Amino acid sequence: SFYLHLLSVVILHHLDVPLTRLNSFNIAPGTETQIAVTPSLTTTSANAIRRLSAEERDCYTDTEIKLKYLPTKDGYRYGMENCLFVSALENILEQCSCYPGYNYHLIQGKTTDTNLEAQPCTGSNLACMNNILYHIDQYDHVDVHGRKMKCRSSCEDQTNNLF
Repeated sequence: SFYLHLLSVVILHHLDVPLTRLNSFNIAPGTETQIAVTPSLTTTSANAIRRLSAEERDCYTDTEIKLKYLPTKDGYRYGMENCLFVSALENILEQCSCYPGYNYHLIQGKTTDTNLEAQPCTGSNLACMNNILYHIDQYDHVDVHGRKMKCRSSCEDQTNNLF
């Protein structure tokens, strides 16, 4: 019998966490694949930022939201995908009482303000985590200093369109 193995490829901004479930595509090994990458830059005018709230313009500036688990001081940026990732991570911490083991570096020293004794996900907690990650696009609010904020685009962003 013949099995076709595929590789997943993700092309993203260098300050983003890769979310293969949301933005990857598959290629077959042993084949030639050409991918056209077209970057698109989105900017919001200073006038719009000054006059409209984040909700009205549907985007955040760098000063309007900070992601607890992906801070800019650690080399991350605010962006929709990073926000969705943090939302899923917060839900894993809350609902599953654990964290993805490969994200230990994101958790270390950042859960001291909660009663959570964070441990890597194993056993039934691992199934809970996988269920949240499988439905990552359903989690779109993050905790910012005790206030739930909806994930929105960044007011200045670069996206890569693939063809």
